[in-house]
Amino acid sequence: AGVTYNTDEWMQVGWLHSGGVIYPIKNGVIETGAASGNTSGLTGTLLMGSDYAPTNFMAGTIGEALIYNRVLMATEVQQIYQATKKKYIG
Repeated sequence: AGVTYNTDEWMQVGWLHSGGVIYPIKNGVIETGAASGNTSGLTGTLLMGSDYAPTNFMAGTIGEALIYNRVLMATEVQQIYQATKKKYIG
């Protein structure tokens, strides 16, 4: 599961994990997921903006980071996108 993007363009990116599947979210739209397996026993550090090493960093900024302890409904994802978009691009 990946997200395509254009450089120099604002976008909202997220990930939704439910039932052993991880779904990318781009600009408020939940896209096709990929199997991730059971992640309930994972431990370690959560990294944002870099790979697992961390040696490769993204070329950009993270405006906001949100983490929820439940699965969001598609309508909630779209509402967050619309509210966030207004902050950055009107």
